[in-house]
Amino acid sequence: MSKKFAAAAVFSARESRINPGGVNRYSLDGIIALLFYRKTAAGQRLMPDNIHTEKTEKPELVLASGSPYRRQLLEKLGMPFSCMAAGIDESAEPDESAETRVRRLAQEKAASVAKQLRHKPALVIGCDQLAVLGDSILGKPGNHGRAARQLAACSGKTVTFLTGLCLHHSQTDESHCIVEPFTVTFRQLGKAQIEHYLERDRPYDCAGSFKAESAGITLFEKMQGNDPNSLVGLPLIELCRLLRRFGIDPLGHQESSD
Repeated sequence: MSKKFAAAAVFSARESRINPGGVNRYSLDGIIALLFYRKTAAGQRLMPDNIHTEKTEKPELVLASGSPYRRQLLEKLGMPFSCMAAGIDESAEPDESAETRVRRLAQEKAASVAKQLRHKPALVIGCDQLAVLGDSILGKPGNHGRAARQLAACSGKTVTFLTGLCLHHSQTDESHCIVEPFTVTFRQLGKAQIEHYLERDRPYDCAGSFKAESAGITLFEKMQGNDPNSLVGLPLIELCRLLRRFGIDPLGHQESSD
C-alpha cells in the first residue's frame, strides 16, 4: 500500500463526518476517491499535483527545402508534412571539406526554418548534398553544355555523393545530424550516349548531371551505399532512425523507444 493510500485510509477513519463528493469514505471506493481530491478552504475538487492530464502535442514535420525531388521522397513515408525553403547562404567556408560543408548546411537549413516555428512544436528536416569527383565538387550544371562536360568527366570513374541530414526540434533546439555517403561508378560513356541521355532526362538541376530515379541508371556500372534514396537527396533510412530518436515511428506515427 502506498503512503498516499494509507494516509487516505487513516484520514477517512478519523473524519467520518466529512464526505466530499458524496462518497462513503469507509468504503474502498471512498478511499480511492480521496486520491483525486485535495483539501482546500473552499472545498474545491482538484487533481493532485503529480497527476498530469494534459497531452503533449505531437510535433509537426517540416521539410526545409523547396526541392520537388526531396518532397517526393518524403511522401514515401506516408506522414503529413509541410515544406519551407530555408533561404540561407550556401557558400563554402575557407578550407572546408565537402563532408563538413554538407553537415553544416543541413544543420543551418533546419535551424533557420525551426527559428520561424518557435511558436509551435515542429521537427524540421534539413538536407544538403554534394557530388565529389576526385578533388572536385560537381554542382548543378544548369545547362546542356555543362552537363555534357560533367558526364564526360565522370565517364569510367567513381563519384561520391555526400548527403547531409539534420533533424531539429523547433522549441527544444535538440538537433541530430549525419552525413550519408553513396558512391556511383560510371561506365565508359561516348559522346553520342551522353547527348542522347541529356535530351531524354534533361537533368540540368541535378548535381552530377543525372537522374538516378529515371534513365540515369543506364549510365552506371555499379552503385554502393546503404540507401539509394540518398542519391536523390534524402536518405530515408537514416531519417527514420532520427525520427525514432525523437519518439516518432513512421509506421503508424506511434511513439517509439528506439
